[in-house]
Amino acid sequence: MEAIVNLMYRTNARVSAFESEYPDDVVLASTGSKALRTDAPIPLERSPRWVFSRRAVVIVSDRRVVCGDWEFPISDIQEARANAFKGLLSSGQVLLIHAGAWHYQIGMNAGGDWLDKLPFEVSRSEIPLTMSPFSKMVRLFLIAAVAYHLAGYVL
Repeated sequence: MEAIVNLMYRTNARVSAFESEYPDDVVLASTGSKALRTDAPIPLERSPRWVFSRRAVVIVSDRRVVCGDWEFPISDIQEARANAFKGLLSSGQVLLIHAGAWHYQIGMNAGGDWLDKLPFEVSRSEIPLTMSPFSKMVRLFLIAAVAYHLAGYVL
């Protein structure tokens, strides 16, 4: 799955552009991601925020973290936590980083040794993902729509 994501996000091309822009940096890890940036911590949950989140390649070098046009030096990281999750149809991990005045949630596919390559301390945990009220409503609507559609075939 990671190979497909990296093909869709053109990860290799983004890493090459990064290496041209920062020739003294050593790229340690990169992957396609969905990310949020807020000025205060927010709960880790399925929510509409993820529908409109940033889709970008996250690149971690020995000096900085870059996700699209968001960039911060490794030295600004105050806390980093990786939360793995498993859902009915998907699994993945969300890297939560507090750096400077910003709080980042960077979602990526599960697996691989991505987290082992990071040049900063990362605490790890496995969590159940909660659903926002909006996510619950969308799921109920979809179930009702499928049931209604199937009922039309039965009756």
